[in-house]
Amino acid sequence: MKKRFTAMKAVLAAVCVAVTSITAGSSALPQTAVADEYEENGLKLWVYDCETGEESTRIFHTSGTVPMETELISASSFGNDDGGISTNAIIGSDDRTVVTNTTVAPYSYTCYMYSVYTDGNTSGIYSGFIIGPKAAVTVAHCAFNAGKTLDHIVVIPAVNVTTTPQSGPYGVAYSSSVIVPDAYINNPTWNDDWAVIELKSDIGNRTGWPSLESSSSSYNGTSVEVVGYPAKYDCSLQNKDTTFMISGKGKIRDSSIGILDRGRGTMKGDWDGTDGDSGAPVFAYYNGMGYTIIGIHTGSSLTNGKPYGNSTCFSAAARISKDMYDYFMSYR
Repeated sequence: MKKRFTAMKAVLAAVCVAVTSITAGSSALPQTAVADEYEENGLKLWVYDCETGEESTRIFHTSGTVPMETELISASSFGNDDGGISTNAIIGSDDRTVVTNTTVAPYSYTCYMYSVYTDGNTSGIYSGFIIGPKAAVTVAHCAFNAGKTLDHIVVIPAVNVTTTPQSGPYGVAYSSSVIVPDAYINNPTWNDDWAVIELKSDIGNRTGWPSLESSSSSYNGTSVEVVGYPAKYDCSLQNKDTTFMISGKGKIRDSSIGILDRGRGTMKGDWDGTDGDSGAPVFAYYNGMGYTIIGIHTGSSLTNGKPYGNSTCFSAAARISKDMYDYFMSYR
């Protein structure tokens, strides 16, 4: 039977408020927090078991020489956000396009996702991508919410208007566990706004999975393609009956590097982003590597668009840092 967690409800309610505020601009993680969570102790993660409702912490050691360590923690009230807190930002005209062939790379492993709660209600739609046979990635602000108790997350790769959202060309996968970085729980920023969805089935063996890149170099000027399930022109188009995979293109204009030179940070650019895009993969194309994910779309803003100026729109993505890269690759 699912547990209704209450011990950390107030803490996570504050987290959700903070997430809403950072959609208008990101803030840096404190130096001490980063050192504690990422350098000394490995990558500290919070794990929610969808079967039992239990929570635990997990330490992932990026060296690969020390196995993951898991410790049960006290109960709290994790649930799921409905994916709708990101502010829409159409930069210039909306030049996004509908993907018609979703069964080829890089679209086959782009995912349509939504959450089911213990009360039977469902969330809005958000986006993500497969990273291995039994794992997918999305954003933390769509994986957890203090106000609702999560039962499971539905992950459907490669849905488009010609396939019903409840099936998709590769079928449907369901979450077994949901994992969020501890740094996001303690101090939510775009830098740490990511989550891994462990899956009950090996749907990734049918979809394939993308190349990933972690770099501490600047991405400024890099052309990117962002693929997900946003509301196209009108939010009424994005529902569980009529669904479009949408591709948007743009360039990264600012790619501040996180501290400790681990590649952690936020990229801002001029691709269009609207509700439902949260969790969408940000692809760069490299000769010899093909489409490669370098970030995860986290939100958009109509203001505070530095370095362009305070009234300029931008979209944002969490960079794939070294420890994120190592952790994602551990699922292959």
